[in-house]
Amino acid sequence: KTEKNTAHTSIDTRVKQKMQKEKNLQIFRNRRLILKVSNQDILQRNKLNSNLIFRIRNEINQQFFSQLITDIKVQKS
Repeated sequence: KTEKNTAHTSIDTRVKQKMQKEKNLQIFRNRRLILKVSNQDILQRNKLNSNLIFRIRNEINQQFFSQLITDIKVQKS
């Protein structure tokens, strides 16, 4: 009877270990997925910020060169 209990306990322990391993794997996958989604969100915001910075720079350059051309025309006249 004791041998039977020991064998049963051993199987029980292995099943619990396997379940714990699967649970840990699932937690790892979930964390990885959360990070992936979070990183995509950050990349998207960075892209939007980069586009905004690019447009602002272009606008500033355009205004600067427009003013420069106006100044040159004024100096020539």
